[in-house]
Amino acid sequence: MSTRPAVSLPGGVTPQTWRKKPVDVQAIQFRDWGSALAIMAWAPGVFYVPRGAEHGLRYPSEFDRSRGDVLDTAPAYLAVPDMTVTSTGAAVPGYTRADHGDYIVFDDEGTLRRVPQKHFHEAYDKVPAS
Repeated sequence: MSTRPAVSLPGGVTPQTWRKKPVDVQAIQFRDWGSALAIMAWAPGVFYVPRGAEHGLRYPSEFDRSRGDVLDTAPAYLAVPDMTVTSTGAAVPGYTRADHGDYIVFDDEGTLRRVPQKHFHEAYDKVPAS
């Protein structure tokens, strides 16, 4: 529910309250190697980055500060294709990182994306099997 007070704007225009339409999506949670295999078979372009492997989506905290290489304990994750919007508004292909617990989602328009576990459970309810 919007917390903004109702206002009357120039031209007699008044903001209306809208509710986001519910849509069904398909999703798989990345939990382990088995779920990674399922996601890679289901979602084109997703790939697995093993624990301790060098990769461009590593967080700074996953590097050894003295040597600069990736720590052996740096966790595995999935690289998920996405479209990055540049400062000029152009969309360029890229990747985003899906950590353990994140969901890989195909939305109602067929777009593949990553949704963090916390946000997923706030935004989605499971649809009963029919």
